Amino acid sequence: MPPKQARSAETLQRILSATVDLIERRPYCDITMAEIAAAAHTSPPSIYARFENKEALLLGVYQQLQSEVRAELQDAYQPDKWSTVSPSKIIDLTVEAVAAAHQGKASIYRSVMLNPSDELLAESARTRRLFSRSVADVVVPAVVGTDVAAGRSPEAIRRRVDLACFVLISVLNQHLIYGDYYMASILPSVGEPDFVTTLREVMRSLLGF
Repeated sequence: MPPKQARSAETLQRILSATVDLIERRPYCDITMAEIAAAAHTSPPSIYARFENKEALLLGVYQQLQSEVRAELQDAYQPDKWSTVSPSKIIDLTVEAVAAAHQGKASIYRSVMLNPSDELLAESARTRRLFSRSVADVVVPAVVGTDVAAGRSPEAIRRRVDLACFVLISVLNQHLIYGDYYMASILPSVGEPDFVTTLREVMRSLLGF
Protein backbone atom coordinates (compact mmCIF):
# COMPACT_ATOMS: atom_id res chain seq x y z
CA MET A 1 0.00 0.00 0.00
CA PRO A 2 1.39 3.45 -0.93
CA PRO A 3 2.42 5.57 2.09
CA LYS A 4 -0.40 8.10 1.55
CA GLN A 5 -3.05 5.38 1.47
CA ALA A 6 -1.47 3.70 4.50
CA ARG A 7 -1.64 6.96 6.47
CA SER A 8 -5.26 7.45 5.42
CA ALA A 9 -6.14 3.91 6.53
CA GLU A 10 -4.38 4.46 9.86
CA THR A 11 -6.30 7.70 10.41
CA LEU A 12 -9.59 5.96 9.63
CA GLN A 13 -8.81 3.22 12.10
CA ARG A 14 -7.90 5.75 14.79
CA ILE A 15 -11.23 7.52 14.23
CA LEU A 16 -13.20 4.28 14.53
CA SER A 17 -11.24 3.11 17.59
CA ALA A 18 -11.59 6.48 19.31
CA THR A 19 -15.33 6.44 18.67
CA VAL A 20 -15.63 2.97 20.21
CA ASP A 21 -13.60 4.05 23.26
CA LEU A 22 -15.86 7.06 23.81
CA ILE A 23 -19.05 5.03 23.28
CA GLU A 24 -17.93 2.65 26.03
CA ARG A 25 -17.83 5.57 28.46
CA ARG A 26 -20.73 7.82 27.41
CA PRO A 27 -23.96 7.74 25.41
CA TYR A 28 -23.29 8.33 21.74
CA CYS A 29 -25.75 11.23 21.61
CA ASP A 30 -23.54 13.14 24.10
CA ILE A 31 -20.32 12.68 22.13
CA THR A 32 -19.22 15.45 19.76
CA MET A 33 -17.20 15.17 16.57
CA ALA A 34 -14.63 17.49 18.16
CA GLU A 35 -14.16 15.03 21.04
CA ILE A 36 -13.77 12.13 18.63
CA ALA A 37 -11.23 14.10 16.60
CA ALA A 38 -9.20 14.93 19.70
CA ALA A 39 -9.24 11.31 20.89
CA ALA A 40 -8.19 10.14 17.41
CA HIS A 41 -5.42 12.75 17.17
CA THR A 42 -6.88 14.21 14.03
CA SER A 43 -9.16 17.11 13.06
CA PRO A 44 -12.94 17.36 12.63
CA PRO A 45 -12.53 18.09 8.89
CA SER A 46 -10.58 14.84 8.61
CA ILE A 47 -13.55 12.96 10.07
CA TYR A 48 -16.08 14.79 7.88
CA ALA A 49 -13.99 13.93 4.83
CA ARG A 50 -14.78 10.29 5.59
CA PHE A 51 -18.18 10.48 7.29
CA GLU A 52 -20.94 12.93 6.44
CA ASN A 53 -22.25 13.10 10.02
CA LYS A 54 -22.38 11.25 13.34
CA GLU A 55 -24.94 8.79 11.99
CA ALA A 56 -22.59 7.84 9.17
CA LEU A 57 -19.72 7.47 11.65
CA LEU A 58 -21.79 5.17 13.86
CA LEU A 59 -22.62 3.13 10.77
CA GLY A 60 -18.89 2.86 10.03
CA VAL A 61 -18.20 1.63 13.57
CA TYR A 62 -21.02 -0.87 13.36
CA GLN A 63 -20.01 -2.11 9.91
CA GLN A 64 -16.52 -2.82 11.16
CA LEU A 65 -17.90 -4.71 14.17
CA GLN A 66 -20.33 -6.69 12.04
CA SER A 67 -17.61 -7.53 9.53
CA GLU A 68 -15.59 -9.02 12.38
CA VAL A 69 -18.65 -10.87 13.70
CA ARG A 70 -19.44 -12.35 10.28
CA ALA A 71 -15.83 -13.53 9.85
CA GLU A 72 -15.98 -15.18 13.28
CA LEU A 73 -19.31 -16.83 12.42
CA GLN A 74 -17.98 -18.25 9.18
CA ASP A 75 -14.97 -19.66 10.97
CA ALA A 76 -16.81 -20.93 14.06
CA TYR A 77 -19.66 -22.64 12.20
CA GLN A 78 -17.75 -24.67 9.67
CA PRO A 79 -19.78 -27.91 9.56
CA ASP A 80 -16.77 -30.21 10.00
CA LYS A 81 -16.10 -28.65 13.42
CA TRP A 82 -19.55 -29.72 14.65
CA SER A 83 -19.99 -33.13 13.05
CA THR A 84 -19.78 -34.98 16.38
CA VAL A 85 -21.66 -32.44 18.51
CA SER A 86 -25.25 -33.12 19.61
CA PRO A 87 -28.05 -30.68 18.69
CA SER A 88 -28.63 -29.67 22.32
CA LYS A 89 -24.92 -28.99 22.82
CA ILE A 90 -24.84 -26.88 19.66
CA ILE A 91 -27.64 -24.74 21.10
CA ASP A 92 -25.94 -24.47 24.50
CA LEU A 93 -22.66 -23.30 22.98
CA THR A 94 -24.41 -20.95 20.57
CA VAL A 95 -26.42 -19.23 23.31
CA GLU A 96 -23.36 -18.85 25.53
CA ALA A 97 -21.25 -17.40 22.70
CA VAL A 98 -23.89 -14.95 21.48
CA ALA A 99 -24.76 -13.74 24.99
CA ALA A 100 -21.07 -13.19 25.77
CA ALA A 101 -20.51 -11.34 22.47
CA HIS A 102 -23.46 -9.01 23.11
CA GLN A 103 -22.33 -8.32 26.64
CA GLY A 104 -18.75 -7.67 25.51
CA LYS A 105 -19.88 -5.07 22.94
CA ALA A 106 -22.94 -3.85 24.82
CA SER A 107 -22.16 -0.15 24.43
CA ILE A 108 -21.91 -0.34 20.64
CA TYR A 109 -25.02 -2.48 20.24
CA ARG A 110 -26.96 -0.19 22.57
CA SER A 111 -25.88 2.89 20.61
CA VAL A 112 -27.05 1.27 17.39
CA MET A 113 -30.40 0.22 18.85
CA LEU A 114 -31.02 3.71 20.26
CA ASN A 115 -29.91 5.51 17.08
CA PRO A 116 -31.40 3.36 14.32
CA SER A 117 -31.20 4.15 10.64
CA ASP A 118 -32.16 2.16 7.56
CA GLU A 119 -28.49 1.42 6.90
CA LEU A 120 -27.84 0.25 10.46
CA LEU A 121 -30.91 -1.96 10.46
CA ALA A 122 -29.91 -3.45 7.10
CA GLU A 123 -26.42 -4.21 8.41
CA SER A 124 -27.90 -5.85 11.50
CA ALA A 125 -30.31 -7.94 9.40
CA ARG A 126 -27.46 -9.07 7.16
CA THR A 127 -25.51 -10.43 10.13
CA ARG A 128 -28.59 -12.06 11.65
CA ARG A 129 -29.30 -13.88 8.40
CA LEU A 130 -25.74 -15.18 8.29
CA PHE A 131 -26.01 -16.20 11.95
CA SER A 132 -29.23 -18.14 11.33
CA ARG A 133 -27.80 -19.79 8.22
CA SER A 134 -24.56 -20.70 10.01
CA VAL A 135 -26.38 -22.27 12.96
CA ALA A 136 -28.75 -24.13 10.62
CA ASP A 137 -25.81 -25.50 8.64
CA VAL A 138 -24.62 -27.39 11.73
CA VAL A 139 -27.98 -28.08 13.40
CA VAL A 140 -29.75 -29.62 10.39
CA PRO A 141 -27.16 -32.38 9.74
CA ALA A 142 -27.12 -33.16 13.47
CA VAL A 143 -30.91 -33.50 13.62
CA VAL A 144 -31.99 -35.05 10.29
CA GLY A 145 -32.48 -38.79 10.55
CA THR A 146 -32.73 -38.79 14.35
CA ASP A 147 -35.69 -39.01 16.70
CA VAL A 148 -35.26 -35.28 17.36
CA ALA A 149 -36.29 -34.50 13.77
CA ALA A 150 -39.73 -36.03 14.41
CA GLY A 151 -40.36 -36.39 10.70
CA ARG A 152 -39.63 -32.74 9.92
CA SER A 153 -37.92 -31.88 6.65
CA PRO A 154 -34.52 -30.12 6.58
CA GLU A 155 -36.25 -26.97 5.32
CA ALA A 156 -38.74 -27.06 8.20
CA ILE A 157 -35.87 -27.39 10.67
CA ARG A 158 -34.11 -24.45 9.02
CA ARG A 159 -37.22 -22.31 9.48
CA ARG A 160 -37.32 -23.21 13.15
CA VAL A 161 -33.63 -22.34 13.50
CA ASP A 162 -34.26 -18.98 11.84
CA LEU A 163 -37.11 -18.21 14.25
CA ALA A 164 -35.08 -19.30 17.29
CA CYS A 165 -32.08 -17.18 16.25
CA PHE A 166 -34.34 -14.18 15.63
CA VAL A 167 -35.85 -14.51 19.12
CA LEU A 168 -32.40 -14.92 20.70
CA ILE A 169 -31.02 -11.75 19.12
CA SER A 170 -34.24 -9.81 19.81
CA VAL A 171 -34.23 -10.68 23.52
CA LEU A 172 -30.57 -9.68 23.84
CA ASN A 173 -31.24 -6.38 22.06
CA GLN A 174 -34.18 -5.62 24.37
CA HIS A 175 -31.90 -6.11 27.35
CA LEU A 176 -29.40 -3.67 25.87
CA ILE A 177 -32.05 -1.03 25.21
CA TYR A 178 -34.11 -1.24 28.38
CA GLY A 179 -31.60 -2.60 30.86
CA ASP A 180 -31.81 -5.33 33.45
CA TYR A 181 -34.14 -3.38 35.75
CA TYR A 182 -36.93 -3.11 33.17
CA MET A 183 -36.44 -6.65 31.93
CA ALA A 184 -36.21 -8.23 35.39
CA SER A 185 -39.89 -9.14 35.36
CA ILE A 186 -39.33 -11.10 32.14
CA LEU A 187 -35.84 -12.60 32.39
CA PRO A 188 -32.91 -12.65 34.82
CA SER A 189 -30.03 -10.22 34.29
CA VAL A 190 -27.77 -10.79 31.27
CA GLY A 191 -24.74 -11.45 33.44
CA GLU A 192 -26.46 -14.09 35.54
CA PRO A 193 -26.15 -17.81 34.79
CA ASP A 194 -29.96 -18.07 34.95
CA PHE A 195 -30.21 -15.75 31.94
CA VAL A 196 -28.20 -18.10 29.73
CA THR A 197 -30.15 -21.06 31.09
CA THR A 198 -33.44 -19.35 30.25
CA LEU A 199 -32.27 -18.55 26.72
CA ARG A 200 -31.23 -22.18 26.22
CA GLU A 201 -34.68 -23.34 27.27
CA VAL A 202 -36.36 -20.84 24.95
CA MET A 203 -34.18 -21.92 22.03
CA ARG A 204 -34.79 -25.62 22.67
CA SER A 205 -38.53 -25.04 22.99
CA LEU A 206 -38.65 -23.19 19.67
CA LEU A 207 -36.56 -25.86 17.99
CA GLY A 208 -38.47 -28.73 19.55
CA PHE A 209 -35.54 -30.45 21.27
